[in-house]
Amino acid sequence: MFSSKIQGYAKMRKKWQLFHATDFLSLMHPCFSFCRILGIFPYKINILTFEASKPYYIMSSVIICICCILNLALIHDIFISKVMNFEDVIESLETLAFYTISGFVVSTTHVLSGSRMRLLQTILEISSKLPSESYQKLSRLIHVKDILGNILLIVQSSMFVFNVQTFELTYLNVLDVIFMMYLQLIMFQMTMLYINCLCVLKSCFKRINDNLVYMQKLLVKDIKPRVSGIIWHTQRNQFLLIELKTLKKQHLIISETLQMMNITFSPQLLATIVMSLIETTIELYFYVVRWKDGVFISLEWQFSGIFLATTVFYTMKITLLVWACETGKNQAQKISTTIHDVLNSTSDEQIKNELQLFSLQILHRKNIFSIKAFTMDASLLTAACFKKINDDLNYMQRLMTNDMKSSVPSLICSTQRNQIFLIELKTLMKQHLMINEIVRLLNIIFSLQLLATVIVTFVEITCELYHYIVHWQGEVIITFDRNFLDTFLTSMTHYVMKVILIVWACETGKNQTREIGITIYDVLNSTRDKQIKGELQLFSLQILHCKNTFLTKGLAMDATLLAAMVGGITTYMLILIQFLIAAHSCDEKSGINITNNSVI
Repeated sequence: MFSSKIQGYAKMRKKWQLFHATDFLSLMHPCFSFCRILGIFPYKINILTFEASKPYYIMSSVIICICCILNLALIHDIFISKVMNFEDVIESLETLAFYTISGFVVSTTHVLSGSRMRLLQTILEISSKLPSESYQKLSRLIHVKDILGNILLIVQSSMFVFNVQTFELTYLNVLDVIFMMYLQLIMFQMTMLYINCLCVLKSCFKRINDNLVYMQKLLVKDIKPRVSGIIWHTQRNQFLLIELKTLKKQHLIISETLQMMNITFSPQLLATIVMSLIETTIELYFYVVRWKDGVFISLEWQFSGIFLATTVFYTMKITLLVWACETGKNQAQKISTTIHDVLNSTSDEQIKNELQLFSLQILHRKNIFSIKAFTMDASLLTAACFKKINDDLNYMQRLMTNDMKSSVPSLICSTQRNQIFLIELKTLMKQHLMINEIVRLLNIIFSLQLLATVIVTFVEITCELYHYIVHWQGEVIITFDRNFLDTFLTSMTHYVMKVILIVWACETGKNQTREIGITIYDVLNSTRDKQIKGELQLFSLQILHCKNTFLTKGLAMDATLLAAMVGGITTYMLILIQFLIAAHSCDEKSGINITNNSVI
């Protein structure tokens, strides 16, 4: 039996062909192979399951530890001991940003390897229902993208090395280049893995939409066989009801998988986008803008190949990511439109009710392919209150699923139980309404203080970074004043921890509010009582109307705000450095003019 499984798996491996994928594993084969080579795929594929591999995990842990140590050593050499000096301050900032962000991506990739394995297993199970034609269409894009993307990245890195005049071919420099290329490949593979999984989920949404379209065609054509029309309509409608419930469950599972994927990949992708923004901005500045008694625009042709390769690489990566997210979101939204088309094509009340429930489920599951790591919009107290409501709904679902029976007849038991559930549901609805009112009051009372806190944090971090790091000694240099090192680190830790705590508290609250909408549909699929279903639908509409968004005078405190703060701090640091250069340049010119006048 064991040998037959091995032979079956070997045959499955032999079936793999480039651009001719037939299942999820053959579709992801190039991506998994690249990840295995880089040491970030500590799993083994046993027939149709992903399992943690102890040897691969140990190897991955060793590689990640070495990468983190090298990252810290390079940052120390550049930032503190100044063993590695750069003539250009922009080049120093670019190098520091690259090693810091890439170190974060490498460490989070290793930490989230377990959740990533569970995600891949879930997508493998979901996508098993897709036809082979869908995989073949996807393989034309995914295989080309994975292979050509890695080739372009290696070529771009090689061009940078061989075209830089100051590059010396030494043992340490070669190792540094290889290490930098390795970090870039890891960040690229994480982005490509996310895009590949996203494309598969998009195909799953398309499969649901196609099934609904086919259902609509059956209803419109109204085909009648030899048997009487009433009997055939009844049988057909029962079949369509079963199919609708199956599609609802599939949609719920895919939506849950999408949420899991956003959580698993959001730290790496957020860091990758910030890195792409920084690299593109600095490359544009470094290769286009030159200083020669004033700023002027000039493109040095010896660096044009590096500039174009780098810009094309980062632009294509972000464009692919945005395209995949946008098309996936549009495909998920098409299902809602198709549901209403089917709704207008039938007169059966049961099918209409099921379609309305499906439509409400889609409204609650906002399938947005999000890559944000944090969203601040709740408090710990609010999160605890919403969690209590969600726990009560889960308990109600378990009671309905278990269908507990006492010694009294089952009909009486079910009636009494349903009456208790109705009373409990109305109580939970009132509690939810009261908590939403408290959330609104929190926004009104604390919004001014939070807005002021964000502004002060932004200003203080920018000014302290400039004050303690940037100095002028004949030129702009980046260094630490060791006399103020403790003060700087204490201040930075205070402000960063304060923002992270607020974000974490609000993120947990927001997630808890969303879970209530999901749990309502789990309860809805576990009961047949019309009164309970009607009450759950009212509860669902109430949640849709109560948007628990925590604002500070119109400013949404979410991950986009954190990304904007990072980008704003970087921008203002560069502006302040340019002002410093301009001020000293003016002082030097004034000194020269005074000297010339005195000589005359």
